[in-house]
Amino acid sequence: MRSGTPLRNGLQPLAFGIPLLLTPVAALHAGELPVHTLPVSIEAEGEHYRYRFFMEIQGEELYWTLTQGPELTRIHPEEETGLGGSEDLYVGSSLDNRSYRIDPQNDLLVPVFDAEQTEPPLTYKDVLGKQRRVDEVHVHVAETGDTREIAGREAHGYRVATVTEHTYLEDDANEPYAMMNYGMAWFFEDLPFSPAALQPSPGLFRMAIAPAAPDGLEGYYLDRLVDALEPKGMIAELQFQSFSIDPEQLASLEAQGWELEEGEPVGQAQGSSFRLTMTEFTDGAEPLDYAVLGNPHRVDAATLEYLESPPMMARMLGACPPLPEGIAREALSETMQEHASFRGRVEGFPQGSVLGEASFGSQEDDFFGHGFALTAETYLPSLDRAACLILLRVGAGIPEPGTLQVGAGNAAVEGSLIAYYLVGDVSEPGEIMHVAVGRGVSGEVRLKSIGEEIMYGELDVEGHVTPLNNLSDTREFRVQGEFNARRVWDRVPTTR
Repeated sequence: MRSGTPLRNGLQPLAFGIPLLLTPVAALHAGELPVHTLPVSIEAEGEHYRYRFFMEIQGEELYWTLTQGPELTRIHPEEETGLGGSEDLYVGSSLDNRSYRIDPQNDLLVPVFDAEQTEPPLTYKDVLGKQRRVDEVHVHVAETGDTREIAGREAHGYRVATVTEHTYLEDDANEPYAMMNYGMAWFFEDLPFSPAALQPSPGLFRMAIAPAAPDGLEGYYLDRLVDALEPKGMIAELQFQSFSIDPEQLASLEAQGWELEEGEPVGQAQGSSFRLTMTEFTDGAEPLDYAVLGNPHRVDAATLEYLESPPMMARMLGACPPLPEGIAREALSETMQEHASFRGRVEGFPQGSVLGEASFGSQEDDFFGHGFALTAETYLPSLDRAACLILLRVGAGIPEPGTLQVGAGNAAVEGSLIAYYLVGDVSEPGEIMHVAVGRGVSGEVRLKSIGEEIMYGELDVEGHVTPLNNLSDTREFRVQGEFNARRVWDRVPTTR
């Protein structure tokens, strides 16, 4: 960490111990609007049910209260825990059977599974860095004819096998194998289905319901499970364990209707078995409080990343600060005129000439990655608006003198720059309230001179900016100017 600048009395250390690895969002392109909101129409009239689920896992007792309406179920974790969740979730047919949470800042329903969703085949790296591919997912259901009482009602039993076809891609072997999540599901056949029991929390979905699902396939797994289980009725209990299984065992199990004989091995068990069971049930329950949803709109994962990544970058770097307290505006304006290390102009939102500070940082690290960051923290002459530009270099450290291109999504190739944009209300000294966020889609940075402590050049960046109080009003912005940046960071976020 280096010394402060005239407007900043020393930055706080970065809030991370190692650099964050970021992947440019493929959905952002110069010709597309980055914010996609969908209105949610919810049928509130009809029967409502209230029930309680229990699971004991890793010595921890977890409880959820679910309120199920005609098209929407609220999942309420009774205690805040890592595995059980910490906030209410909403799921149902009106939300394509995916879980959403309420984002109170933007008054939106945002997806719990925040990776961009796709379908097989999907290549990914496992926790050991080995490359694998999910080729397909199948869900098999077979009725057992058994009944038992659960939460005071008669439940009917079914065997369920979720089979994930994989290919191991290391060493050009392309070796196929299968993972199977196998067990029993019990249903109240006279009551309507809800997908909520399949995803009481994101952690338990990944651990117990779809342990073979990599990021980006959660929705695909849910689609397969819902298609297979919805005709059976309301889920009363699920009991599953994951197995690796060879093709001969899989064919044998399918041939015998997915029924295991007593003591018959099914494959190599992976981890523990999980049991989620209903302990209380009430029909004719009080309806959901639909008013808390307001005028509900939902967003996709790419929109969520677009909205959240600029303020996240600012927090990580300690960038885009408020104006300091205890300095009269006239004196502050004179200080800016005398010491500004960025002078330029912003078009779009906000609009006008700007002054401020330019800072940079870099690292060369074979383990954590190479990185380079350049920021322009600028203010309008009225000193009521801040426009902050954060530039990160993809897969590379400090550049040589020359021109760097600003890319968007797939255009952000190695060595180019990703641009994050923030507009803040700084009318109150010592405070900044973000009023708009954006991302660059094109432009360039022309580096004329690079030293150990000082970097001189010009920039011209264009992109999209969206007011947070009106997400349908995405506009274009352009930041132009010259900078004489001082080194501030010895460690920066890295991108790939």
